[in-house]
Amino acid sequence: MKGVAIVSGGLDSVTMAYALKGTLGHDLHILSFDYGQKHKVELHYANRCAESLRVPYTQITLPIQDLLYGSALTDYSIPIPEGHYEAESMKVTVVPNRNAIFLSLAYALAVSTQSDFVATAVHSGDHHIYPDCRPQFLKAFDLMENYATEGHSKEGLHLLTPFVEKTKAWIVTTGAVHNVPFQYTWSCYKGGLLHCGKCGTCIERKEAFAVAEIEDPTVGWRDFLPMDSATRIFVLEKSIELAKKSRNAEIYENTNTHEGMQMAQIRPLLAAEEMAAEVVERYPDGSGFADWASGSLHRLEAQIDLYGLCVKTEEKTFLLLRSSDDVKRELSVFEKAFAGDDVSYEILDENGQAVGGTGSVESEEFLTSGLGENMPGWKIKLYFADSDVFSKFASRQVTIYVWAGVLVIVLILAAGGFAVQTVGRQMKLNRLKNDFIATVTHELKTPLASMRVLVDTLLEGNYKEQKQATEYLELIARENERLSNLIDNFLTFSRMERNKQAFEMLEASPALIASRAAEAVKTKFEQGHCAFDVAVDENLPAVQADQDAMVTALINLLDNSYKYSYDDKQIKLSVYAEVGSVCFRVTDNGIGMSRSAQRKIFERFYQADQTLSRRSQGCGLGLSIVKFIVDAHNGSVNLESKPNKGSVFTIKLPAVENEQYP
Repeated sequence: MKGVAIVSGGLDSVTMAYALKGTLGHDLHILSFDYGQKHKVELHYANRCAESLRVPYTQITLPIQDLLYGSALTDYSIPIPEGHYEAESMKVTVVPNRNAIFLSLAYALAVSTQSDFVATAVHSGDHHIYPDCRPQFLKAFDLMENYATEGHSKEGLHLLTPFVEKTKAWIVTTGAVHNVPFQYTWSCYKGGLLHCGKCGTCIERKEAFAVAEIEDPTVGWRDFLPMDSATRIFVLEKSIELAKKSRNAEIYENTNTHEGMQMAQIRPLLAAEEMAAEVVERYPDGSGFADWASGSLHRLEAQIDLYGLCVKTEEKTFLLLRSSDDVKRELSVFEKAFAGDDVSYEILDENGQAVGGTGSVESEEFLTSGLGENMPGWKIKLYFADSDVFSKFASRQVTIYVWAGVLVIVLILAAGGFAVQTVGRQMKLNRLKNDFIATVTHELKTPLASMRVLVDTLLEGNYKEQKQATEYLELIARENERLSNLIDNFLTFSRMERNKQAFEMLEASPALIASRAAEAVKTKFEQGHCAFDVAVDENLPAVQADQDAMVTALINLLDNSYKYSYDDKQIKLSVYAEVGSVCFRVTDNGIGMSRSAQRKIFERFYQADQTLSRRSQGCGLGLSIVKFIVDAHNGSVNLESKPNKGSVFTIKLPAVENEQYP
């Protein structure tokens, strides 16, 4: 059957669409409406539903919000009420005749497409608040449309209301049966970036999932979808820009409105992202704070005044960033302790910059103290307000030392408090370990299973001729070679993690290194119909290198180019000299990669295209091993790539002076 389904993007209508299309197999056309609602973010989820089900999608814009005034859903002067759906205050969310307008347009589309039905997802929980969602109205409307479309519609055109007598919890249970992606449904009337959890629709959603005993995947979402820092900064800046240009700009500036509170959260988030981007640019490899102790607070070298609390684990180093204003504000709590007193203080960071105190000081300090191991190089200085203070304060000397001790202790506790905020990030490390175990298990299991099947076939004699047996043995040999390469990569990765990888640095010939690497991949490239070219300049200077390790690095680059190139593979290995260095360049005509992928490509387990990586039997360690080997040789590895235009990897090693190899 063919039908038109009204889908808002909410839980009920998306579940209905999945049931009609995914299970019953009906031919659907999804229809949604932009009628000026505050929560028009729901339309994104309606469109996503149509894309997932691969059905036509139409969004109709109805500029009626100025006509249908008085509803909290369309009038920005009326706040969305909080509380249960059945509360009297929720009546302010009624948009007069909204459902009748939607159904009229849906029937018009159904007539033009000669559909069998129009479907709407009203349910029993809507009856109390919305008159045009009650069974009596729906039956009458269906009868009216039978008369209105008589002679033009397909025979039997009718209104389908599968949930009209069902509860929200029943709909949740039905959605779980039909594998509805609940995380891609919207239920909040306030229209922020997240579900508010307080309006009637949010509360009704919570209760429905609780009764159905199913976990709501949207609960607890507090982060953006995964994206790099530059993209997040762009999105946040555009959000602020669009809010300022909106015809309801004053709503976003009023912190007493929900929209204003959302905007108030975006601005500090943008500032935090800009701080993080600044630090990443200044410390791209983290070497600037490699010697910092875990739990210590330091000033960062940046264009803006920044401080970082360093927290280290066995595998990662984290920085909790604080602006100088934040640090000063947090240290200002001690000003009350000196208010009205004749003793003032000043707190200096490791660079001697004042970050706290009671103002200008004219006299010399009478006490200077460090602030403990968590704030290395930081000092606190205490001053008397006038020169006659000793006779004035002789009886209070003990009090001074007590205050100094209290300040030191409190500051140390404050620095320790910074570290507590980073505990949640430990969960990301646990996920990395789980990913590693899953990757190792899968990548080792696949070649072992293949070899087992082939060996069993040979042992049982299930082959017709010796040629077939030879083919099986060649397959076993290739799987064995692949397994060996995987194990070598995992062992190298393990030694990297434990800093146990040792290199034997000797003067080596770049030409010999390239020759060994080319010979190692020659057979594989020939069998794969790959055009492989090796170009080595003459009279190259020697390099100080572990020859076996550098051969491994080149093999990984060549193998990577082979796996991620199209059928017409063209790969070139070039070796040439530059001023003071020798370059090994691997060029291919493969799939290439985006700029965002290039920034992460040398990270462990990162794979730019998961689908292609799985088909190419990769595990995301090859390029991280290349970078580890090159870094150990005091060299560098660079990447130039564009999507669908191939990639160029260049390893640059320092040349040995006054040495040349033929």
